[in-house]
Amino acid sequence: MSDVDFEYLHGDHDHAGRAQSMLEAGAALVVVTRGSHGVQAWHGEAGALEVEAPAITVVDTIAPATAFQAALLYALQAMGRDRRVRR
Repeated sequence: MSDVDFEYLHGDHDHAGRAQSMLEAGAALVVVTRGSHGVQAWHGEAGALEVEAPAITVVDTIAPATAFQAALLYALQAMGRDRRVRR
């Protein structure tokens, strides 16, 4: 989800703490896109990851988070990581 979605759903909670709660509730992967601040992700086994956003010239702001999520899902599938982890 985007950071805006996160704040709408969870208020001013810290991303890492809420992500941990989601993982404990059964989520396999929690991803928060943060616009020009990059992306944070948490995985139950692999831990936390943060990636900075590259500097770009913005041309269109329509659905960037949707495009990111589509690319993420494609990459996970291409790496064979698209199976749900059974707990």
